[in-house]
Amino acid sequence: MDPDRTEGPEPGKTAGAGPRRHDVDWLRAIAIGFLIVFHVLLSFQAWASSVGFPQNDDLLEGFVPLISMLTVWRIPLLFMISGMGVRFAMERRD
Repeated sequence: MDPDRTEGPEPGKTAGAGPRRHDVDWLRAIAIGFLIVFHVLLSFQAWASSVGFPQNDDLLEGFVPLISMLTVWRIPLLFMISGMGVRFAMERRD
């Protein structure tokens, strides 16, 4: 055995790692995109200052339906993705 080599997986590989889940990566990217769009549009709403966001002088009230749709799905989507990440991490540990 070579004394300079440490035990463990080859460089660039993780022990017990399966194939990369690109669908989860895309869901994560979409969720972060929703999060950014939601917070940008929030400043253009009349009620932004009541929730602690800076109020913009130009209001975009036409985006209220979009913000309402994002509000319904953004937190459950983030919880689902984080739960998937925890599950995959726990599967690697077994």
